[in-house]
Amino acid sequence: MRSGWMLAACLLFAAPSALAQRSERADSLFHEARKLAVSGDYAHACPKLEESERLDPAPGTLLNLADCEERLGHVAAAAEHYRLAASGFPKADER
Repeated sequence: MRSGWMLAACLLFAAPSALAQRSERADSLFHEARKLAVSGDYAHACPKLEESERLDPAPGTLLNLADCEERLGHVAAAAEHYRLAASGFPKADER
C-alpha cells in the first residue's frame, strides 16, 4: 500500500513538469507553423498546428489551423476547426 502512495506522490510532482514541457513544445510548434504560414508553406504549417493543438489545446491554435486548412482547400476540416475555435473564445472576443 505504501508503494501506491509513493507512486501517486511521484506522479503529482512530475505532472507539472510534464505539462510545462508539453506547453513549451506546443508553443514552439505554433511559432514554427506561423512562420511557415506567413511564407505560404501551408502544407508544412498545418501538421505543426495540429500537433500544437494536440499537446496544448487553445482556440487561437484552432483558428490558425482552420485558416491553414482553408488555404489548402480542406473546406470541411477548416469549417470544423473554425466552429471549434469559435466555441472556445469568450462571446466578446472579436476573433
